[in-house]
Amino acid sequence: MNKTKSQLRALRKQYENQACLSDVPLSPTHFSTKALGERAIVKIHSLQKPSLESFHQLQDALNQQLEDEPKNAFVFDLRANIMTTTSEPSENSSVFFVVCEKYPEQADWISILPKGIYLYGYCSEEQRMETIQNIAAHAKAEYNTEIPFVIQSVIFTGMFQWVYEIQVLLTSA
Repeated sequence: MNKTKSQLRALRKQYENQACLSDVPLSPTHFSTKALGERAIVKIHSLQKPSLESFHQLQDALNQQLEDEPKNAFVFDLRANIMTTTSEPSENSSVFFVVCEKYPEQADWISILPKGIYLYGYCSEEQRMETIQNIAAHAKAEYNTEIPFVIQSVIFTGMFQWVYEIQVLLTSA
């Protein structure tokens, strides 16, 4: 029952985020800043490239990765995310992840995204690579910040449709 309640809260949050997106420009050059708290994440190393197939595989891959863990110990945000490291670009520099809203303290495979000020913008699939390049250049030019990673948060806007919220850390708190 608690898991269902958590999933309903997550779906409501996702719906509210979608409603807010109706007024947001999808642009590879329009960026804003916001403060984000620390986020606990689980990386899913078997998925690296965004595609409709990989979004479908996300839940299965997560369940497989956590098969030995008690299921009721975890609550996840239902949004798919991709982290790409910028320091050592390679074939495997991107990885899918999910945000954990609840997890056991002894879970040593939990990673932490730092609390801080993030530069972010919204874009379409077609604008994604250009937006990532532009946000990195903007962070360097306007904030004198070299970014260690780029987060691509996938926001589903309809059946088989999504936009990306691109995030980069400017300063950690």
